[in-house]
Amino acid sequence: MTRFIDVLDLLPAGDASAAGRLTAVGLFDAPVLSGLAPDALPGREALAETSAILRLVEPTEVGTDGIEFPFSWAPVAGSERLEVDPLELEVSAADEDFVGFPLGLVPVTQEAGGLRISVPGAPPLRGLTFDSLHEALDDAPRLVPDGFTRDSRRHLIVRRRDPASGGWGAPELAVPPLPASGAVPRRLVGASMPATTLRLPDLAGPLLVQLATGDSPESFEIAALALTDVRAWAAPVAKDLRVVGPDGAVLWSFPGDFTSTATMRGDVTVGVAAAMERLRAAGGPISGALRVVSDRPARIRLRLADVDGAIVRTLPGTTAVSLEGEPTVIEVPGPPLDAAGPSSATAGLTLTYLGERVADISDRLPEHDAVSGVVVQADPVVRDLPPEALTGATVTRIGVVGFAAVPTAVTIGLAARADPTRTIGTSAVIRPAPSSLWDVVWVRLPEPVTVTEPVVVRVSASEGRFHWAAEPEPLVRIVVEDPHPAGRLVVFGPPGGQLSTLASLTDQALRLPRAALPPEAFRGGSLTVASALLCTVELTDIELRYRRSGG
Repeated sequence: MTRFIDVLDLLPAGDASAAGRLTAVGLFDAPVLSGLAPDALPGREALAETSAILRLVEPTEVGTDGIEFPFSWAPVAGSERLEVDPLELEVSAADEDFVGFPLGLVPVTQEAGGLRISVPGAPPLRGLTFDSLHEALDDAPRLVPDGFTRDSRRHLIVRRRDPASGGWGAPELAVPPLPASGAVPRRLVGASMPATTLRLPDLAGPLLVQLATGDSPESFEIAALALTDVRAWAAPVAKDLRVVGPDGAVLWSFPGDFTSTATMRGDVTVGVAAAMERLRAAGGPISGALRVVSDRPARIRLRLADVDGAIVRTLPGTTAVSLEGEPTVIEVPGPPLDAAGPSSATAGLTLTYLGERVADISDRLPEHDAVSGVVVQADPVVRDLPPEALTGATVTRIGVVGFAAVPTAVTIGLAARADPTRTIGTSAVIRPAPSSLWDVVWVRLPEPVTVTEPVVVRVSASEGRFHWAAEPEPLVRIVVEDPHPAGRLVVFGPPGGQLSTLASLTDQALRLPRAALPPEAFRGGSLTVASALLCTVELTDIELRYRRSGG
């Protein structure tokens, strides 16, 4: 069975036997694999970037169909909730040097000697163009603009309805405006009339346009105007401006005409998050759009951040595994983990060292399935070890690499190098499950053996046969007691994928209530944990955050 990770690769960088296999850097007194990001160290929260890109800062047109800001988040199987980054709207009027929206010909009637102009929907008007504006005379008509001179005392005036009386109010504008007189400043200012177009300061209709003679509103005499076609331009003022969420709910609104020159702000985070959460909970696509809508065509300056945030999946409870010399697989409950992996992962982390480790003298595992070796039966087969390899060490477990194709009883133990028939300590017997693929067959010795002389590993089969892999010597793995973990690594990640550092153990135990874990480890349906140390690993309330951007 091919192994994708050998725990011997996890020896400390200072160990001479590990030269060329591992490069370490020191961060927070913990050696980690070269290239590992600092925020992947235990205890460091991984902070995802949440900067928003603001859009549409230039003037833009908005109307009854609205402007859409679509978003689409890829779902995450097994997720429990989502979170939306702060989503703020900034809006202000934007009508600089804009002539207005053309309304075409508008209804005109004669009333009170002037022209009554009504526009459906009563938008504020910015301009009126008269096809033929002239006095209603019996003789040759006189165009009105031709009569506007400094001394003519003739003015084109504009009135609006008086809400109190229901009649026409006092004049509000005059072209030309009334001149200053002594201490009285110019009056009825704000309109102009280049050529045949009357420019207005955004007045809501209906309007009464009259031709008046005089130098004050009190002395005006009205001269009748002949009926003519009038074309109008609406001011780009939004009406009932609002932001509508993906579920149709109004998230922010400005009732009435949006004429404010100040920037208005609104936070739509809560409403957007609630609507998106309903989409997530329904199990369908987490997609839709925000719409900025006005009841009539308008121009505004608009800033709206992308719909960014995260989908959160949690693995509640405590997942505990024991490492006993080889990688261990943790099955993730529920749907398989998202193949793309989360952006960040956190969990409570507890590592407890059991006082044993894989000895440096252990053989490396084969890199392929097809291996040669020796068939072990009743006659013992020994693996010679260097004379000083284990002197002074206390051996607790022995592993032999191979397989038993038929039911087999394998006896494994230590023997004197000078006389392999002399057993050192007590051997152990194991019945491995029949298989045709190699694996590490581990046995724990009945009693730990403190080695005081050169030894060999002796293997025999009292029943069946054992295929002992060799490259070229039979392969063995040995576990020894060691009170010091010495900064050896514990790594984890997806099976068959790149493993990342979970922690570097320098003490007997490491306990972190909230540790930042390498997010790239959480891909696929399970996790693999490995270390040269024998230890227990506990992960509590794993929280996986998958960053999403809707822009």
